[in-house]
Amino acid sequence: MPTPSISLRAFGRAEDLDIALDVDLLQADRPALVTALLDCCGGKSNAAFWWSRPVGVRIGALLRLVALTEETDTLGVVLRCVQADCGERFEVELPLAELMARAPAERDARGEHLRIALPGGRFATLRLPTGDDLRDWRTRPHASTADAVAAVIDTLRLDGDLQPGDAAALAEAIAAHDPLVAFSVASTCPACGAEDELPVDLEGLALHRLAQRQRGLLLDVHQLASHYGWTEEQALAVPPRRRARYIALIDNDAGGGLP
Repeated sequence: MPTPSISLRAFGRAEDLDIALDVDLLQADRPALVTALLDCCGGKSNAAFWWSRPVGVRIGALLRLVALTEETDTLGVVLRCVQADCGERFEVELPLAELMARAPAERDARGEHLRIALPGGRFATLRLPTGDDLRDWRTRPHASTADAVAAVIDTLRLDGDLQPGDAAALAEAIAAHDPLVAFSVASTCPACGAEDELPVDLEGLALHRLAQRQRGLLLDVHQLASHYGWTEEQALAVPPRRRARYIALIDNDAGGGLP
């Protein structure tokens, strides 16, 4: 969670429309998008702070931004049964407060140090990955997945004699200390009854929700500007609930009567 000195506001001002959220999230520079969102909605001039936060802290703050923006305490997630003969889609509601509480506690800019037990009585000390790490890894080309994993481990390792087969144990330890990064939901399929642990990309989900919000804001501005001649700033200065009533009047051509 953000430190007490860093506050977040709801996403919805004119300057928020400059953030390029309407992109393919699989191809987008997601670390930069997350930093831009948290910086903009945290009062700006804090980009370096957000880059230095552990990834789980950044995701926790992003979830808080969704909660503030949508004025909600739950996050709806559509899951799909992984059983080959089923594939049923179903939705679950995740409590946002509980999710945000799982973000790692604030430490210094390099994150919390983890001492991890390995086979053969060996130990390794790693730190949690930060936004800076994500930015750095994204710019490095790797010949294979194994090379990419090795580069990640080399960046995070503080000490310890590691062997090639240690990657899985190290990833599991990091996930346990930073659960929002590799988050999953234990669920029961309503169609076939299968119980599975299904992964949820919380960062991608939050970015998608905020992208939807941004598209809605653009539509609001278009309708209000077309009908009343308001500027972008004037349209978005109207509180969301009252703005929705103006738009309902436009949609229903209700004249002076309230919908």
